[in-house]
Amino acid sequence: MQQALRTITFAMTDSFKHLPQADLLQLGFAAMQRDDDASAVVYLKEAADRPDASAQALFLLGSLYAQLRMADAGIETITRALALDPGYTLARFQLGMLHLTSGDADAALVVWEPLRQLAEDDAFRVWRQGLEHLIRDEFDAAIGCLREGLVLNTQNEALSRDMRMLIERIEARESKPAAAANLSTATQAQDAASELDNMSHLFLSVYTKGRTH
Repeated sequence: MQQALRTITFAMTDSFKHLPQADLLQLGFAAMQRDDDASAVVYLKEAADRPDASAQALFLLGSLYAQLRMADAGIETITRALALDPGYTLARFQLGMLHLTSGDADAALVVWEPLRQLAEDDAFRVWRQGLEHLIRDEFDAAIGCLREGLVLNTQNEALSRDMRMLIERIEARESKPAAAANLSTATQAQDAASELDNMSHLFLSVYTKGRTH
């Protein structure tokens, strides 16, 4: 996949070098909508590699990398987005999820730490707490926080769907305690969180609605 993307990038780059950032983002978004991942990567990478790259361009590119299961590239790119805009809450939340699904719970917790400073009724703050409980195998507490976040999240139904999916995965695992007991804490957390590994619909929804965090 990565070699194919490099080949397509090389072939297409000269055709849009003079397009402004806004056009590149729109073209990348349109390609994502029609499931043309290769073209989307090309447009968004051109936008992200420019000196005037925006945090949004980097976040969309990193999110697309994650969807394509290029976790390392996704982590690196969304990290760049946060360097440009540390207050980009959705990007921070997703970066932590990428670390978690990659098996690095400690890195996820470090990335999520600033979410503690959000308002008490902010869904991201509550979901961060729930995921921390999940990492510690505190499954009932994790489910409680994740459900509370569902009530608080009134802006993005796509993200709520993903959190419901995660709750269902935790509940399914809890219904089979004997099997779960044979897995390490890190493995359990990674496996449960992997339900969120393909979240392209979330990123499209956020882009169309505009950034709210």
